[in-house]
Amino acid sequence: MLQNQSFETSFLQEELEATQTELFVLESVNVLNEAEEDTAGEEQGSSKLKEYAKKAKEFFIKIAKAIADAFKKFTAFFVEAFNKLSSRLVNVEKFIKNAKSRISDSSKKLETPKEYKYLSPGTLTSLKSLKPSDSRFDTIFDQAKKDIANGSKVKGGTVTDYTSALTAVKTVKDAVKDVKASADAVKESHKDVQEKAKEGIQSAARNDKEIVKTKKAEVAKASKLNSFARSVNSKSISMSNKALAVAYAATKELMRGNTGSTGENVQSAKKDAKAAKKAAQQ
Repeated sequence: MLQNQSFETSFLQEELEATQTELFVLESVNVLNEAEEDTAGEEQGSSKLKEYAKKAKEFFIKIAKAIADAFKKFTAFFVEAFNKLSSRLVNVEKFIKNAKSRISDSSKKLETPKEYKYLSPGTLTSLKSLKPSDSRFDTIFDQAKKDIANGSKVKGGTVTDYTSALTAVKTVKDAVKDVKASADAVKESHKDVQEKAKEGIQSAARNDKEIVKTKKAEVAKASKLNSFARSVNSKSISMSNKALAVAYAATKELMRGNTGSTGENVQSAKKDAKAAKKAAQQ
């Protein structure tokens, strides 16, 4: 099997942690919202406003720390997952090309086609440069989230022969390029959270309630984008990984009884299959 259980589990864990971080931020925002309502109509310098400023400072510090910790975990996940996927991509492509070059019947087809899915290239590009201060943030973000939720950006393919197996690999190549856009979105939104949180702490120190509200909203947006980009990133890598698994399994099936008549061809085919399988289990 091209992807082992521990590798697939890491995708699910990353998605879960992204969701948990988003919920933590949402709950924290709600707490600060309640504190805002409690200070409505209070005069500058009142004890309630001072308490609110203290809570606001704590809010920004907590969010900045939570997103920093999340980014550290994401980076470790991404480096490992991306490197493994890239290695598998190279090895599976080589395996299929070599298998096709030595078989006796290149027109052979599978009795039952194998299906795979992938995230459409370009899906994540709009998130890469999206800023919480952008007036169109909500429109762009909500559309991106809707596209993922309704599956409109999830495409499908079918492997029936060697050529379509290589097409699946080409699809993964394009998806791998796009995955970097989501990683950049995670990186940039992390920077935005830290920057806006710092500004929020400064405004809280000045007891400037209006600026605190603005920075709270911007931090919430950047945090929301951060969690979403993390979740989509893990989903994209996982789908690409499974697409390679389909191409690999289909090629193995096509090779059965179709590797030519020489022992050298058979041994070479087995060697390629072993190399591809080893890369998949690293």
